[in-house]
Amino acid sequence: MPKPIDMQYHESIEVGNVRFGDTIEGLDSFHNFMSSELGQFLFYNAEDTLIRQGKCANADKCPCQEPRQMDAICSNVRCTVPHCLSPIQPPGHCCPMCGSWFRMDMATINGVFNMQTFMDKLRRKINTGEVDDSGVEFHIGVDRSAGANVVQLIIVDKGEYGEKSTRMMDSLGPFFEKQFSAGFQVTHAGQPHTPLEGGQLLAFVMLTLIVASTFFSIIYVYYYDDVLLPRLRAAVRNRQFFTTPFVFARFDPNNDVDGLSVDVTYPSAVQLANEEREESAALGDDVENHHASSFNNPMYEKPAPKVDPAMEVFDDVELLVK
Repeated sequence: MPKPIDMQYHESIEVGNVRFGDTIEGLDSFHNFMSSELGQFLFYNAEDTLIRQGKCANADKCPCQEPRQMDAICSNVRCTVPHCLSPIQPPGHCCPMCGSWFRMDMATINGVFNMQTFMDKLRRKINTGEVDDSGVEFHIGVDRSAGANVVQLIIVDKGEYGEKSTRMMDSLGPFFEKQFSAGFQVTHAGQPHTPLEGGQLLAFVMLTLIVASTFFSIIYVYYYDDVLLPRLRAAVRNRQFFTTPFVFARFDPNNDVDGLSVDVTYPSAVQLANEEREESAALGDDVENHHASSFNNPMYEKPAPKVDPAMEVFDDVELLVK
C-alpha cells in the first residue's frame, strides 16, 4: 500500500509533467487529483500547496530518478518474482523484469547526436519492424544517474513473458549498427522460467525423497532380501492366491462344527458308556459297509525258524520212498 506524503512544509512545487497510470496526465489533471479524496489520502496537507508549471533549463541540474526520490517511490512498490532466467533491472526501475535492454553512452558517439531524431527513427523502425509491436511495450530515455549520460531503450512483453521483446531487440540490431557502428550494449532476460515458491519447493523435495526411498528399497529387496522376495514370487506363481476369495483362513473359535474346538471337561460315567456304544455302532457300520483293505500278518517281525539241513534232506527222501 502506498505511503502518504506530507505536503505541510511545501509552500509550492514545480511540476513539468505528471502521469499516474492511464487516467491522470498533465498539470491540470494532477491538480484535480490532489483535491480528490484519494489525492488527499496520498498527499497530506496539500490544500495550501501551490502547483506551478516548471521547466528545467539544464537537464544536468535536475535529473530524474534522484536517489531520494527513487527510495521514496520504490518503498511503496511490491516486486513480484520475474518468470525468466536472467531478469534485467535498468536504472529508474524499482523491480527486476523480463525483457531486453539497450544502452549507448553518448560520450562515445562520434559527431553530433540528436536525441529527438534518434527517437523518431527508432519509433518508425519499431512500427514497421519484422516483429509485431502489438505484443510488446517499449520506453526510450536517457539515464543520467551517477553522472552518466546514456541512451537506453527498454522493451518488455505485454502480459506473460514469451521472448517477444528479445526478438524485437534482435530485429533492431542492423538499425543500431547503422546509427552507432559500435559501443552499444544489449542485454536479454533469457528464456522463460517459472521459479518454485516455498510450498512448491517443499513438495518437490518431499516427492524426490519418496521416489528415491522407493527406488533404493526395491533394489535392496531384489538383491539382498532372502525372505520377502521369495514369498512374493511364490504368491505370484500360486494361482490359488488370485482365485481364493479370502487369503487368510477365518474360523469361529467357539463353533462346535468347525472340527477345531476341543472340550476340556471330564465326561461322566453315563456319558462314557454312551460314547462307547456310539463308537461300537459306528465301527460295526463301517465293517458292514466297507471291504477290508488290510489284515494282520502273523509272521510280521517274527524270527525265521531254525531247520536242520540233515533233517530237511531226510524228509525229502522219505517222501520219495513212499
